[in-house]
Amino acid sequence: LYPLALLAVAVLAGAAFALERLRPQRSSAARLLGLIAPALLVGLAILAVPGPRQGLLAASGFLGMTGSAGWVVTELMPLFPLLGRPASQPAIYFFGYFAYLVPLAPLGPLLATRPPRERSAAWLLAGWSGIFAGLTLWQVRYGLDFTPAGSICFALLLACVGQRTPVPSRLPWLRPVVASVLGLMLLLPLRPVYLRPAQHSLAALRGTSPGPDAALRSPVGSMVRFLRMVRRVTPETSGFLDDGEAPEYGILSRMHIGHPLHYVARRASASDGLLGITGPENFAATMRFLEARSEARAVALAEGLGARYVVTSYFPGMRPGTIEARLHEEAGIGSEPLEHFRLVAEGPKGGRPLSDLFGLPRPDVVVPYRLFEIVPGAVLEVRAPAGTPVSASVTLRTPLRRFTWKAEGVADAEGVARIRVPYPTEGSAPTTALGSYRVEAGDVVRLAAVSEAEVRSGSTVRIGPPPPSGD
Repeated sequence: LYPLALLAVAVLAGAAFALERLRPQRSSAARLLGLIAPALLVGLAILAVPGPRQGLLAASGFLGMTGSAGWVVTELMPLFPLLGRPASQPAIYFFGYFAYLVPLAPLGPLLATRPPRERSAAWLLAGWSGIFAGLTLWQVRYGLDFTPAGSICFALLLACVGQRTPVPSRLPWLRPVVASVLGLMLLLPLRPVYLRPAQHSLAALRGTSPGPDAALRSPVGSMVRFLRMVRRVTPETSGFLDDGEAPEYGILSRMHIGHPLHYVARRASASDGLLGITGPENFAATMRFLEARSEARAVALAEGLGARYVVTSYFPGMRPGTIEARLHEEAGIGSEPLEHFRLVAEGPKGGRPLSDLFGLPRPDVVVPYRLFEIVPGAVLEVRAPAGTPVSASVTLRTPLRRFTWKAEGVADAEGVARIRVPYPTEGSAPTTALGSYRVEAGDVVRLAAVSEAEVRSGSTVRIGPPPPSGD
């Protein structure tokens, strides 16, 4: 953004300079008009070309975004609550107490400038920082663009405070000390944000960095560790990097995992923080999937997006009953077990969820991430007297724990109960079955083996009545 803005200023300044040389103006208003006129001409010339025009329209739409994405993506939310739009984090998380000076930053060069010959430079810096300050108040992602000029403006504001601080004439050095101490106090809220990464960097520099598991102490490191596992346990995606070709399959997730899925797991995602990559339609469909309360509805949305897997992440505030909560908080084994989602991997063990970056409260032990595969599921067809309660259960093991998946049904009038199961009793994924399905029909217990092929094809596995007594 900075090079483009500088180029635009250079073009306009050059045009204004050329006009001034051709026809010198005596008043400031005439000079201002001489600056606006070429700006309008350049703008109209750009809008006349289809490519740049479409790009500018898309950019303006993204800047003004207040729809669904603007309510959940940190970068798109305002620095302070603004026009009914909530802020994602307290403003001090981004700038310390300097956040409250962002709207005042343009005053720094104007208050600190004394010689008349510096006034034009002061106005340029004030205008430049003011534009990016306004953008930052609207969307915090522009804080990166505001920071270079804003830092100078903050320093000038502090210098003004120091210059106007009443001190004894024999102690003039107190003025810069006052300004420096004030600056440090304004930065204090940023200490927890930057102290831990700085400590890790110093430890690595000294060669005293703890072993490879040091990554698990960081929320971002934990996410990277898990997504490396995702890459190992999912098949390569043909078409992932091919222009004009759709990826073979995608992975559903919240959009903050989109970038890491691309760069770490090397897998396509249906939702990404930069909506230009995946499109706002895919984002909206992903949110409908996560908020769905019917498994059939969730499966249909996933099929529409070409998704084969789902990555869920812990964060406080999941809505109970949604497919996202049933997957991550219940691992698909709640009171109504999921039939088409099987847990492939979870972890990393000892890792931290990304919500820790924002200091959100959570239980002492949580599973940061889970990976599920969407499968047709094999159908166990169990013969039993009509009305007989039937259940199928299997014990599963992950690198973190053991648990039991269990589903129940009732034999119909024809003496058949059908239970769809998403897990095979074979395989080498991080989540594996520890034996066959235990199928109970009334007081009768039978064991059933289910192959990977049967789960993937949705085949029917028939389980007949027990052999006659004495056989």
